Formats: sequence, structure tokens, C-alpha cells
Amino acid sequence: MKIQTGIWLDHANAHIVRLENGESHTLTVESAVEDHRVHGGYGGSDAHLSQDSRSDRRLLERKNQQLKKYFQEVIDRVPASSELLIMGPGEVKTGFQQEILRLNSPVEIKEVMTADKMTQNQLVAKVKAFFEG
Repeated sequence: MKIQTGIWLDHANAHIVRLENGESHTLTVESAVEDHRVHGGYGGSDAHLSQDSRSDRRLLERKNQQLKKYFQEVIDRVPASSELLIMGPGEVKTGFQQEILRLNSPVEIKEVMTADKMTQNQLVAKVKAFFEG
């Protein structure tokens, strides 16, 4: 039997709801992704020199590595036989979807949808309504 799983995630944490044999189980995975702002702009010692984006590039690369690790931690907590609903407010949900596809995970993604932050009860109700409907 397929396990039905719903995940709401953003850069800070992922809330996982697993529906199995009529019962719901919830779990939260905290993210270690640092929230650095890329500043861009002038980075040289003279006004006529070109912009130096090395430090910005390093910050973005570090953030991408942290996101990959975060996505892997979430994927590790999703049963392989799951039907998956992915939700979230921003771009993280599509990055997570791409990581699942890149890894050739046996998880079956049913839908990726935009959703604002919810309470745990609202999230459980949304996941149940999605899989029952």
C-alpha cells in the first residue's frame, strides 16, 4: 500500500505529514541554511575597477550546498513508497522537487502547490483533503 505524504517547506524548516492506515504522523525537520543577502556592487579599491562578485558567488554556492543537504535530510524521512504532495510559499518547493527527480527517488510526486504557512492541524487537514479528493 502506498503511503501518502505531504510536505510543507521553506528555507527554515519542513513539516512532514504522513498518512498511513487512517492515522496521521507529523515530523518537523529544521534547516541549517544560512540566510545571507547577496549585496553585489563595487568591491574593488578604486572606483574605476570592475565589480568583485567572488564573495557573493561563494555565499550562493554555500547556500546551494546547504539546501542540497537540507533536501536530503527531508527526503531521508519520506518513505520510498510514498505518494507526495509538496507545498510551500516560495521557490524552495520547486528546488526540492528537482532534487527528488535528480536523485531518481522512487517517491511519486502527485502535485507541487503554493501554500502559505499553516498550523499543524491545518496542514494535516490539507494533506488529508488532497489525498481523499
